[in-house]
Amino acid sequence: MESNTTGSQNAAFGQASLNYNTVGGNNTALGNASLFYNTSGSTNVGVGTQSLFRNDGSSNSAVGNQSLFNNSTGNENSSLGSSSGATNTTGNYNTYLGSNADATVNSFSKAVAIGYNAKVGASNAMVLGGTGIDAVNVGINTTTPATSARLDLVSTSSGFAMPRMTSIQRKAIASPIDGLQVIDTDLKGIYIYFGGKWDCVSVPAGSTGYFANTIAPNGYLECNGQAVNRTTYAELFAAIGTVYGVGDGSTTFNVPDLRGEFVRGVDNARGVDAGRAIGTAQTDDFKSHNHQLSSKIIVEGNVGISDVGGGNPAGGWGFTSLTGGSETRPRNVAMLPCIKF
Repeated sequence: MESNTTGSQNAAFGQASLNYNTVGGNNTALGNASLFYNTSGSTNVGVGTQSLFRNDGSSNSAVGNQSLFNNSTGNENSSLGSSSGATNTTGNYNTYLGSNADATVNSFSKAVAIGYNAKVGASNAMVLGGTGIDAVNVGINTTTPATSARLDLVSTSSGFAMPRMTSIQRKAIASPIDGLQVIDTDLKGIYIYFGGKWDCVSVPAGSTGYFANTIAPNGYLECNGQAVNRTTYAELFAAIGTVYGVGDGSTTFNVPDLRGEFVRGVDNARGVDAGRAIGTAQTDDFKSHNHQLSSKIIVEGNVGISDVGGGNPAGGWGFTSLTGGSETRPRNVAMLPCIKF
């Protein structure tokens, strides 16, 4: 503190600590050349050789050899570990925890780097661990995060909450990266961004499908016309209501009965199958048509003709033998029809 003039309430412990301080106050320097170039910065704490060496900012805390070494006018930065935050010069409100934890640029603000050799590359960003051989697996509620998972969340009583937003908010996300996932609260689905567009990766309630197994898979009910509880299957009830049956009229409703049936797209005013509504059934049928039949009489020998002008026409009806089965159908394979609840 050999240059100090009007600076007050400073404490310096170590050779050349606070060496150039003149008017800065309430600084604490502990270690050789700690806060060496500080002149007017105030309320700084430097612990360790050359910590806050070039500092002239205020309200910075640096613990460790050359911690926040190059900080000049940056304010309210916190750094713990040898050479932590050494790159920062003018950035503010940054936090560096761990040896060599640092920023890639000297002017970031509100950046956080935690862990050995962790490097944060943007303002308002947090980085855990380094890259390559310095990368870490993060565990929450576990002492041994899985080596195959960068983030391992362990719980038997709660889950992971993905970001939730409206469709408008989802579409307004700036520069989404491939693989970004959110929950759309309007469409009630999980959406993933990939290849320039959003896709729903969850199956909405009311979707139907055919399965090769003999029982409905998890999350599905067999489409056998059964009545199910309106509360237990609230999302399905909200999707299909009582279109396929009212159940008991108060607490249950029916799912579609697709056993032995072919499904046909609803006409929706196209005019191919007019008058149909969702959920209505048809019996088997042939399109209306007719066939032309002809017959003749062959007479051998002489035939006498009398009473010309009168007589009866000759002709008759014939029938083919019955063929076929009990219904009209195309070739098909039987599978289990199910509905998502």
